Amino acid sequence: MDFQLNEISLIINNKKLEYELPYLWIRDNCHCNECRIGETLEKRFMLNSVPVDLKPKSVDIDENDINIRWPDDHETTISFKDIKFLKKPRKPEKNYGLKTSSQNITIGMTFLRIMTLLLVLFLSLLSKEQYALKMLHAFQIH
Repeated sequence: MDFQLNEISLIINNKKLEYELPYLWIRDNCHCNECRIGETLEKRFMLNSVPVDLKPKSVDIDENDINIRWPDDHETTISFKDIKFLKKPRKPEKNYGLKTSSQNITIGMTFLRIMTLLLVLFLSLLSKEQYALKMLHAFQIH
């Protein structure tokens, strides 16, 4: 299976489908016991605890799973079945006679990447006390 690493994403091409998975999304969706509570799947891991420019230390892909080792030596395994499941809408799609195009999917994935980066940036700013206090002051209601 062919794959490429770019600045923000892992791109996988398995002849049938191509996946572009942002590193932050992969790390945020780790299901190991360190990152999730097994019984409820609630998150233990906080995305703001890793750098915004996170990149894998190593990647190994087989026909079923993607295995990633991060710079802090944390390991994430995500299956292609999980990726397919996570791509499905959580509610029925409303199709008003419009066809879904690959261009719409690309635009949606770009939007998702931008929103993920904005969220991480915002959370990293909040983690710095001086910026958090300035933001609280700016949003204070008089």
